[in-house]
Amino acid sequence: MTPPVISRSLFGIMYMAIALFIYSMVNVLVKHTIDLYPVWQLVFFRVALVSIPASIWLAKTGQLNTIKTKQFKLYLVLGITVSCMFYMLFTGFRALPLANAATLAYSSILFVTVFSYPLLGERVNIKQVVAILIGFIGVIIIANPHKDFDVANLYPLGFAFGDGLMLLLTRYIAKFDSAPVITIFFSLVASIFSGIMMIPTWVWPTTNGWIMLTLFGIGAGIGQLFMTQAFREAPAVVVAPMIYTGAIWGVVLGYFAFNEVPQLHFWVGAAVLIASGLYLIMNERQVNN
Repeated sequence: MTPPVISRSLFGIMYMAIALFIYSMVNVLVKHTIDLYPVWQLVFFRVALVSIPASIWLAKTGQLNTIKTKQFKLYLVLGITVSCMFYMLFTGFRALPLANAATLAYSSILFVTVFSYPLLGERVNIKQVVAILIGFIGVIIIANPHKDFDVANLYPLGFAFGDGLMLLLTRYIAKFDSAPVITIFFSLVASIFSGIMMIPTWVWPTTNGWIMLTLFGIGAGIGQLFMTQAFREAPAVVVAPMIYTGAIWGVVLGYFAFNEVPQLHFWVGAAVLIASGLYLIMNERQVNN
């Protein structure tokens, strides 16, 4: 029997919340190493090792020898998109506080909702459009364009655009391939692309460097599995607003790891963003009812 829509939606929300906690921990590791290694090198380790948890999953279920897909062109787009968006995110981490960069990056819900109809055919109603516009106002407040505006704010916003596209591509591919298979194929493409880009500026890691690079690569792989499974369980507009939980973790981890205290405009903008995301969740539940 197929589970009820609401039940599957709740499972999707749970998987996404777990994924965002893991990604937030990964972001802390990245920010710790961003001044030690070139950005493309960090991107390579971020995307190259994510296939390890997926491969273990497939091996345990006896599916490792049956990996196949017909979505090669989509994986090409997905892999290059992922590589470029992480380059922008990591560059933003170098110049911005963790909470600010993370919150702006998680504004990808704006792009998810905008793209969900033309790419996936998922209906977007007027209430969702209003919520997205309000969320965009929150983004502007966080960026604080009228006082001390830092152009570095554009980097996490570039990530958000790519992330929105990536999330919807993942949602579409998930109709055909399992979460581990998706992770392995997009990781392969992203690894080749970012590996080529990092060659000119490669810096040989120290022992601690190898440990850090390995940890955030594998951690990202675990987070990717949870996120992909979230999009298999529920529509994009249901699970994507949970991305805002990453903003909360950004504040908490930024304070304890880097002694960063967000300014007033951050709190106001973040509140607007999170409120719009929560409204999108409630609106989707009402539609399903």
